[in-house]
Amino acid sequence: MQIRHLESKDFKGRFRYFHRDNGREETILLLSGFQDTGRGFYFQEEYLSQRFNLIAPDWRGHGDSPNMPEGWFYSSAMLLADFIQFTAALAPGGYHLMAHSMGAALAARHAGLVPDEVRSLVLLEGFSGRWPSDREADRMSEWVQKLRKERTPRDNPMPSLKAAEELLARAHPRIPEQNRQILARLWTNEEDGKFRWKHDPSLRNRMLPIPFPPDLSRELWKRIQCPILFLYGKHSPLKPPEDQITEILSHFSNLKSIELDSGHNPHQEMPDTLQTILDEFYSNLSL
Repeated sequence: MQIRHLESKDFKGRFRYFHRDNGREETILLLSGFQDTGRGFYFQEEYLSQRFNLIAPDWRGHGDSPNMPEGWFYSSAMLLADFIQFTAALAPGGYHLMAHSMGAALAARHAGLVPDEVRSLVLLEGFSGRWPSDREADRMSEWVQKLRKERTPRDNPMPSLKAAEELLARAHPRIPEQNRQILARLWTNEEDGKFRWKHDPSLRNRMLPIPFPPDLSRELWKRIQCPILFLYGKHSPLKPPEDQITEILSHFSNLKSIELDSGHNPHQEMPDTLQTILDEFYSNLSL
């Protein structure tokens, strides 16, 4: 199976990013979710290339980017700071954003911090910052217990790409088999005939579970000036109750929201449906 190649570049030794110059006037940055890679929007790359130049970072500890040293921790604030400096260096004239899950949570805050820079915002499964303080405190307490029990991750390589595909099928059963085959190739490294996931094996325990304050998040959402497309899956395990969805979306202006017949990964589960929705959104913006 042939995987499309995108040029990979380094950003100040911190992380890597993919770049495709399509000779377009507009540039879009694609922000992937937790444990994904910058190629998470693989199934949208060709479509988006008709309108944009593409830039897709691998977050620290994700994809082809370096892992944090032993004893260091990842955090949402650190990744947001990386992205703030990244956009200033690579797209100082303004840009569009499309983001999924963790990437969508960061993109929404970023767009509120620099509203004059972001020209359009597509958020897939971008719910976060919704839990009350007691729920967040419980979540942090659970993380403390896991961290104290943490051991050096076992080196447990997979014997084949087929094994990686089978693990993806269990974790993401809504993603079609052909798409899982592609993702297995994008998300793994091969060495001596063995396959390992690209992300830092310590990532889950080393990501500080310190959320953006809910009040601050809502204030940043209100400051976004560009058109927003907010998509979420009807069957997503991360879908909040309907009253919470209504409350969260009430803080966004110039918003179109759509519930999809998908799980948590609509861009990988139903790319054709997503393309139809994106086509209408971008056409209305004359892009």
